[in-house]
Amino acid sequence: MEMNHFCLDVLQRITVPDFLDYMRSVFPYLYAMDADNSHMADLHIPDQAYMVMHEHVVHNRFPNLVGGFTAEIKPKLDRLVKIAQKERFYKTPVIDNPSGELVVEQTPIDVKAGDNFQITASLFNQGKETWHGYGSNPVLVSYHWQLPDGSEYLILGGVRTQLSASLIHAGESVQTVIEVQAPDRKGRFRLILTLVQEGVCWFEDRGFKPAIREIEIV
Repeated sequence: MEMNHFCLDVLQRITVPDFLDYMRSVFPYLYAMDADNSHMADLHIPDQAYMVMHEHVVHNRFPNLVGGFTAEIKPKLDRLVKIAQKERFYKTPVIDNPSGELVVEQTPIDVKAGDNFQITASLFNQGKETWHGYGSNPVLVSYHWQLPDGSEYLILGGVRTQLSASLIHAGESVQTVIEVQAPDRKGRFRLILTLVQEGVCWFEDRGFKPAIREIEIV
């Protein structure tokens, strides 16, 4: 199941503590999984539940819940965590020529200053190298905010979004939902949606074609 504090609070007027209280009343075994499955928390343990709530609201972690009626669910999740942690410490190959592009069909006309919003995009790997979304130097989706004339960056490297697939092989394309935070400053600005290999390079610096849109911040 997915846990989204914004949808719970704004759309349903349900707080995260109340939501978890209800879920615990239904499931005798209830666990929260981090976005990359590398960490798991037992929501029936108060300290772990508090940690999950804090990390979920502040850092957008632990979006996935797994409920069960028998203890058999725990060893299955333990195996999943071990696999994810092994991937996390994988030595990711450096991408030398990230040929490809990021394409979006629709972006909002205007956004309130400081607001978070989402953009659906398609990623195309048109090079000869595989893009790894995990390991020591994962490939992630991100963005820059820039003045319309390109003279100044308001935000150079925004929120990171994990790839929707752990691997994007040469010639493949995937669709993903990008998390974006608007700048605090009002005005018309350029949003550059792109990919980054952490600790290595921004893809557009090596030939990748980002998606560029102008959005009014109100």
